[in-house]
Amino acid sequence: MRRRTDDPDAMPRARGEHVLNPLVALLAHHDDEAVASFRDVFDDVACDWRLIRVADGAAAARHVMNKGLPELLIVSPDLPQVAGPDFVEWMRSFRCASPIPVLVYGEPGDDEAREQFLRNDVRTIVSAPCPRPKLAAHLADLVGQVEKRRFPSMA
Repeated sequence: MRRRTDDPDAMPRARGEHVLNPLVALLAHHDDEAVASFRDVFDDVACDWRLIRVADGAAAARHVMNKGLPELLIVSPDLPQVAGPDFVEWMRSFRCASPIPVLVYGEPGDDEAREQFLRNDVRTIVSAPCPRPKLAAHLADLVGQVEKRRFPSMA
């Protein structure tokens, strides 16, 4: 997945910074059971956020290009069409995407995928499904990072 750097319209739009815009998490995962388990925990941890789910890497890229960057990305390592590590690498190629926290929800299938995530500054990798308290703790940490950056006066 390559970006065209000669075309300014090829860059994803940053979402509006208006306070009334809900914070958005993009969940790129193909397993319906894992998604249901994740959504249950996410709704408790980040009840005022919007969770958008796509089922493959190509749909995730289209979402980013059409709707703008999310505040948080949750990605499966083995996405269809565009693998999770490749999607994260593509997204990180945009300078404005560098501060977006990424949670990998599922174990990478090989060491190469794990290394690709690490090269792209992804440090949170949890199994899918993950024990509820562990997943809630990881999500609370990432959600807190975003909210402190978005609302510094409330930190």
